[in-house]
Amino acid sequence: VKILCAAEPLSIQVHPDKETAQEKYEQYALSDSHGKDEMLFALEHFLAYAGIRNVKKVQEIFNILVNDSKLDSLKDLLDHSSFKKSAQIIFNLSKDEITKANKTLKINLASLNISLSEQNVLEKIINKYPNDQGVLICLLMQFHELKKGDAIHVKPGTPHSYVSGLAIEVMTSSDNVLRMGLTNKPIKINEALELVIEHEV
Repeated sequence: VKILCAAEPLSIQVHPDKETAQEKYEQYALSDSHGKDEMLFALEHFLAYAGIRNVKKVQEIFNILVNDSKLDSLKDLLDHSSFKKSAQIIFNLSKDEITKANKTLKINLASLNISLSEQNVLEKIINKYPNDQGVLICLLMQFHELKKGDAIHVKPGTPHSYVSGLAIEVMTSSDNVLRMGLTNKPIKINEALELVIEHEV
């Protein structure tokens, strides 16, 4: 059990299940050979990204970004319904393309038909990580606004990023974390994407 007080967005990460942790322990340089399953219980208002966003909504958001940024490299994303394929397109963008896309996103936040809470969260993330691919990865994930007493189950294979608030994490005994953005810590994009299970939370 861990008390989590998130004052700023935490890294986008995914955890392995038990079988994968045992099989890939050395290959992925994991901390241990145990799966990591967790549930987050909000002790106060808590904001988080977890799971996969509705495909139509993802395409609606990126259509706005493509039209305004004129980034042809993002157009391919509109043809995919898979989180993994869409994420790979984002991770293949150059630093300049990422920076331009993030700036375009910031300008267009009010046009995305998302909650004001998520608009504020994305602006905060962009300000902290203006050149990070993880900003666009957030657009592929479900946004959760939890009230005190609410909870979400973050299964192994679920991409997630805890943004802000006070909560209790109840988890299996493992330190296995594979990160893919919004952090200065080492990231393992291919390994993390391999673990992703495409489901909503």
